[in-house]
Amino acid sequence: MKEVGDAGVDFVKVGVVPGPHAHECLNCVAGLRATVLPVLLCDDGVDAPLVEHAVTLGFEGIVFDTAGKTGRTLFDCIDRATLAYYLHMIRQSGAMAGIAGSLGWAQLDGIRALAPDVAGFRTALCENGRTSRLDPRRVAQWADALHHAAPGAAA
Repeated sequence: MKEVGDAGVDFVKVGVVPGPHAHECLNCVAGLRATVLPVLLCDDGVDAPLVEHAVTLGFEGIVFDTAGKTGRTLFDCIDRATLAYYLHMIRQSGAMAGIAGSLGWAQLDGIRALAPDVAGFRTALCENGRTSRLDPRRVAQWADALHHAAPGAAA
């Protein structure tokens, strides 16, 4: 992890799977010199005590994501009201709040409604699936859609 932090990157994402060692994992990465963004993996819903613990550790940001790349989106794993609650909690702590997890056009209104500080995409930005090259046209379309809400859409 030290080598990644010394590479000059702004943030180091670290996936955190709920379970018996998750709190210890957060404690360890919170003490690193690198600016770590814990990515709380929520395929089975939100681990509320884990989120609350992460918030107390002073990370610059916390991201909700899914580990499984099965087509289930973050919104399939966590309802919008629950996400809104935790994103607000994270922001209240002074940290950035982010979401990712197979997000695509069908989730655009939900993303806009939540207005996360960071929204992560992969497949939606690639030419032919998540392992292919980024498509600059798709990147531009998403940037426009996220930064310029359609008339009547939630901002």
